[in-house]
Amino acid sequence: MIHINASYKNVAARVLVLGVDVILDFGCWVQSQRDEFRSRAKNLGAGFKIHFADVPEEVLFERLKARNDMHKEGTFFIPEAKLKEWIKIFEPPSSQELDS
Repeated sequence: MIHINASYKNVAARVLVLGVDVILDFGCWVQSQRDEFRSRAKNLGAGFKIHFADVPEEVLFERLKARNDMHKEGTFFIPEAKLKEWIKIFEPPSSQELDS
């Protein structure tokens, strides 16, 4: 996975240098990841903006159940326990991060 993410970052950097907007739909689960993206964008002379949907945990679990119940081709089952693990490690962006 690290190799794939590095490739996306490199392609995004090349596109930004051309002056084209880039949207990366990476989780950026912790502030250090967001800081890395912000720093790379700044070094390339590009802007950086976080779009964060602050959704209550109960809604996340409802959406996960609905997703898992669909059995849609190309998707995989995500156990509720895994979402609970992810919630514990997630660092929501601060208001300062969102304003910068």
